[in-house]
Amino acid sequence: MNVNVKFEANLHYFFSKKFVIFVSLLFLLVLVFSSSISVVIGASITSDVVVKNEMELLNAISEAPNKKSHIISLSENITLKNSLEIPKNKNITLIAFGGSDACLRGSNDIDTIVIKSGGILVLLDNIVVTHEEDAIGRGLCVESGGTLILSGGEIFGNTVNASGGGVYNQGDFKMYSGKISNNTVYINGGGMYNAGSFVMSGGEISDNNASSWGGGVLTDSRATFIMSGGKITHNTAGVDGGGVFYFSGDKGTFTLLGGEIFDNTATLYAIGNNLAEVSVHPWTPFTVINCLLFIIVAVIVSGILLLLYRLKRQKRFTFYYGSLFSSEHRFATFSDNVFMPHNR
Repeated sequence: MNVNVKFEANLHYFFSKKFVIFVSLLFLLVLVFSSSISVVIGASITSDVVVKNEMELLNAISEAPNKKSHIISLSENITLKNSLEIPKNKNITLIAFGGSDACLRGSNDIDTIVIKSGGILVLLDNIVVTHEEDAIGRGLCVESGGTLILSGGEIFGNTVNASGGGVYNQGDFKMYSGKISNNTVYINGGGMYNAGSFVMSGGEISDNNASSWGGGVLTDSRATFIMSGGKITHNTAGVDGGGVFYFSGDKGTFTLLGGEIFDNTATLYAIGNNLAEVSVHPWTPFTVINCLLFIIVAVIVSGILLLLYRLKRQKRFTFYYGSLFSSEHRFATFSDNVFMPHNR
């Protein structure tokens, strides 16, 4: 009887100890998981440095660690004398300090922000990328190999002569939220000119204007555009593709998986109000060789025909001391500046 009681007591002690250890481990896991969540969420509202002018912003980017996310808060509007460059190996996130809007304004004849190859820029809520009044220049230029992530904020009120009023993208552009609006271009892509990779899963491209093609977005024959969410609306093109104008048939592709494209206007060709496509035939090496061969053959044939024509004329007529002799032994005399046709 005492043995059974002792065994049951030990068993109860064993399970109680295991249970306490299990609960303790579970609690630790919850704490670790909770702290990791707070770091991720806090990254969108907590900054590494706060800046209030162009010099402080440039220093903050320069001093940011390579390839590690660095969050910079703008406490005031900043007007840039030169383009703000995001250099190679810098991963910069810009947010507005205190929840209010903060503007980055470009001066005349510059792009407000330029993302260099290997650079990464993330724009969060309340950041506005724009230009001074009446200034010429696009909002952002993403060079080949650069990355732009738009997760809030707005690219607003930029004007440029050609290729993307709001954004000119040759790199990798992902748009999750935010707006590209009220930008203007004279030739191609009021809101955006895409010559790289553009993925749009949210946000809005609206109220942009192009005097020619692609009021909202123009994506060219080198580019890919995948749209799975968001909306493209109230954009205007003077010629075609009020919402989206894209080239297909070469490397260029446009894949529409979701989202909305509506209430856009194309002034000249109303059939392309929201979406217009132009097929481009790829220039393969075989096609280039064919063209070169055609040109060579055309030159040779033209040369042969010209030579035969000259030989024929030389055979029929011979000039000799002001007289024109024919191979048929008929002749005619002629004077200076007068042509006498041969008469049979």
